[in-house]
Formats: sequence, C-alpha cells, structure tokens
Amino acid sequence: MLSASCRSSLAIRRLVSTSRSLNSSDKLPQETTKFSQIQKKKDDDMLETIDIEDLPRPQKRFAKQFEKVNQERVKEIFAKNYKNHISFAVLVGVVIGIYWYTMYSVKQETFLEEIDEEMAATNPKTHGHLAKK
Repeated sequence: MLSASCRSSLAIRRLVSTSRSLNSSDKLPQETTKFSQIQKKKDDDMLETIDIEDLPRPQKRFAKQFEKVNQERVKEIFAKNYKNHISFAVLVGVVIGIYWYTMYSVKQETFLEEIDEEMAATNPKTHGHLAKK
C-alpha cells in the first residue's frame, strides 16, 4: 500500500507522461542517453549551473542579490568556525593547565611522608620500613 505522498507523486508523473503528446518528430529518450545523463549527474540534489548573464534583467538582479546574501552567509559561517577553533584551543589550554598544576602540586605535597614517619615512630615493629633512612 502506498502512502499519500507516493500516490500524489505517481499521479503527477502519470499526468505529465500521459498529457505529453508525441509527434512524429518526438522520440522517446533512449536508455543509453538516460544512462549517460544519470552518470553525468551524480547527485540528484545538486542544481544545474547557469550563466547569470543569460537571464532576463529582473531575474539577473535577483540572482545577484541572492549571491550577495549567500556570500555574507558564508562569511558568517567562516567567522563562527574561526571563533569555535579559538574557543577549542583556549579550553584545551585550560584543561592542560589544570592537569599540569595538579601534577605539580601533588609532587610537592609531603603530608603522606609525614604520616608515614609518624606511623614508623609509633609502631616501629610493623611500620619500620616507612621511616626515613
């Protein structure tokens, strides 16, 4: 069973294909040309490129305006990417700094050695190996 969107697309296809009248000069596309067109057009989502100068004047103005807006959008995207890379570098620097400071401060701590010396002084029989030599 087909969904509603599939049915409508099939109906449109049928409508288009049956509404076209075939003249004696019109030929159905051959399979080889259809296959070559498919090979040329690798991505169905990509639009066909056209020359803006060939368009009528109002469409040319609209195309140039659209191109300008698109260039501004691309600049904004690159600016955001740049800011994201800078933020990432700063955060990595902070993380490495915290890690380095933690390792540096742990190396300087001597409270464990003091506890070991106290244990060795109070119980030399069981903890004598912990005393400083």
